[in-house]
Amino acid sequence: SRNEYNITSPAELVRSSAATAVGYMTFNRGAMRILLTACRRNPETYQLLFANLSGGKISDTFVREWEYCLTVGLPSQSTGLVPIDHQVMPDHAASQSTLINQFKTT
Repeated sequence: SRNEYNITSPAELVRSSAATAVGYMTFNRGAMRILLTACRRNPETYQLLFANLSGGKISDTFVREWEYCLTVGLPSQSTGLVPIDHQVMPDHAASQSTLINQFKTT
């Protein structure tokens, strides 16, 4: 089963380790945007992250952006919106956005 390798695993140590790793990833702007997209697709992901964090760190910016999404009522991406491909820019382009969103047209 794939669950044994992620945040929904029945094993507490695996869930805690996964949540800690994901929490630290929120400090990378590109990874944070991808995680926000995942949380919008499945809001339970955000709840599982916090429930299993156990001492790990998470970016305050990520938390504020998630709360902003909830406040303004951005739609869940589970409602059939077009998927977004994310590309992280090289480090030398740090003065620009670290994420390029490309909408697929089908």
